[in-house]
Amino acid sequence: MSCIVCNRPGMLRYGAAHYITDQMHTPGYCEQQIVNDCERSGITTTEFSQSKIVLSFLDEGFGPAEIAPLTNILLQTHPGRFVVLFNVYVDIDALLYPARCFTAWLINRSEYRLDQLLYNFDIALDRKFLCLLRRPTLNRARLARFFLDNIGLDNARLSFGSGAQDGLDQYRDVVGRELPLLVDGVLTDRMREFDVSNTLFHSCLFNIAAETSSQSEANWRSVFLTEKTWKAVMQRQIPIWYGVPGLVEHVRSLGFDTFDDIVDHHYDAIPDETKRHQSVFDQISQLNDQYSLADCQTLRQQLRPRLETNFEQLLEYFRTNRRQVFNAILEFDSYST
Repeated sequence: MSCIVCNRPGMLRYGAAHYITDQMHTPGYCEQQIVNDCERSGITTTEFSQSKIVLSFLDEGFGPAEIAPLTNILLQTHPGRFVVLFNVYVDIDALLYPARCFTAWLINRSEYRLDQLLYNFDIALDRKFLCLLRRPTLNRARLARFFLDNIGLDNARLSFGSGAQDGLDQYRDVVGRELPLLVDGVLTDRMREFDVSNTLFHSCLFNIAAETSSQSEANWRSVFLTEKTWKAVMQRQIPIWYGVPGLVEHVRSLGFDTFDDIVDHHYDAIPDETKRHQSVFDQISQLNDQYSLADCQTLRQQLRPRLETNFEQLLEYFRTNRRQVFNAILEFDSYST
């Protein structure tokens, strides 16, 4: 698929997520990449230089720091003539260029098939916690080890590295088990990977959303809401987040119930990553001690109206996200020079 498309004559939409590599800060890399992308997309460099640019990172969680080498170029070549669409929460008023944030954008992934999604509250719970860790990282390896050592697979449905084909040796000693840990096999089919109708995942009350964003990750340091968060809402579960500070606060700001009367999300305000992770571990242990499986079954029924309200809020974003992005582009087009 071309990464530069013509929205209309004089306006190009540029999907540049492929820029984020170790080479991005190499002198001349971004300039050459623009030339290459124009050629690949059938756009002349003259057309590019004369057009307004909608720089879209809606499908990735990169913040201003990660894309700075590219925006610095556009500030010189397209001053006042480009806008950035982020899928992370950033202070856009502090930027030197116009930008908009659409942090609920990934709700609209076609794989979810929300118009066909049904949920049966009569499904019997067989675990308290669901923790799916397909992409292996060191932080997620520590989370998996915590569950294995302190919660146990009788109480948790857990995977680790289930989507990886190799590279798992470096995590084996941290997790303490042969890898990968599989719930439903190695999923290479995209439709299965995002199958929120899988009843196996519905039989847990709490969902540990190990978000992509991490202070230890090279490219994802901002508040970035991915399928880990939205699947918890779709599956009518209570999320506990394992990510960057401020993530829970932002979910609340989007109108979602974070069940603060049940889960103590004070970890969300802890800036130190190690201390924050330990606080998440402590909260999971407390919930495990506080609620038996039968208690979880009862609690889910009691919370049914709130869980359904969360899903309705998600559907509202699903229905309006594309229009909001379209309106943001129209607004930019009307005031840009």
